[in-house]
Amino acid sequence: MVQCGRRGLPRSVIFFNNGQSVMVGYLDTKEIVSWDIVRPQRLAWRHKLERRIGNMTWSESSRQLLIWNLFDGIDIYDVTDRPIWSGKLKFTIQRNFVVQMAFTTSDRFVITGSDTGAVYLWDLRTKEVVSTLAHDIFCKYQYYVYLMLNNRR
Repeated sequence: MVQCGRRGLPRSVIFFNNGQSVMVGYLDTKEIVSWDIVRPQRLAWRHKLERRIGNMTWSESSRQLLIWNLFDGIDIYDVTDRPIWSGKLKFTIQRNFVVQMAFTTSDRFVITGSDTGAVYLWDLRTKEVVSTLAHDIFCKYQYYVYLMLNNRR
């Protein structure tokens, strides 16, 4: 087992590289650490961020990492050897709630929760909200989102 000598609160754990590596996002130290789990005890890389890590999600096919930064939205990183910041899905975070995020199967869109109760569908190319799904009117939009995600719009 690797002993890093640092104290941190692991907030997100993601398998990547077809299950051969793991990324751990630490809330308070603002770090992402990657280990090769095929060869245990091999630290692959460590990357310090500017913001805290509330949650992370990963797309293996696009090699993009999204981080809910608990400050001003979702940071987008391209990951080849190590994370490189490539953009932001910007919105006002009103409360420091941790929310879930997920890529769609096409990797063009991402769906996220929010600290206001709304669910957002983002276009990663334009970095704009395509649709907002409010809790009380979810069924009204469900069919529209299905059509859009399946290119039937």
